Amino acid sequence: MAQTVFIEAINQAIIEEMKRDESVFIMGEDIRRSVYGATANLLSEFGEKRVLDTPLSENGFFGAAIGASLVGMRPIVETLTSFMWVGMDQLISQAAKMRYMFGGQATLPVVYRASMFYGGGSAAH
Repeated sequence: MAQTVFIEAINQAIIEEMKRDESVFIMGEDIRRSVYGATANLLSEFGEKRVLDTPLSENGFFGAAIGASLVGMRPIVETLTSFMWVGMDQLISQAAKMRYMFGGQATLPVVYRASMFYGGGSAAH
């Protein structure tokens, strides 16, 4: 088995899924630049319709991912751990309950991936 670092394995898994299924797309803050490496080369390979930079509004794009999944898309949401709390209403009050609210008729195939990558001067996060 080939050895790799964790972030490269995540990147390869995302690429593999995006190649396998055209309904998979990724969204998050600064993912086109691939600040942390998990989204490296995605923009050049899959284009701007499947690699979406979002505004600084976790509650907004967490909800957008829920809506996209309800119509058959398979979003991957990239965020930072400390900002998960901002979108928690969407996760707990919406995504976690929708299958039951709609009597099992709805599925929400969403991946929320959060990284914790801080360095000096990151106290605000």
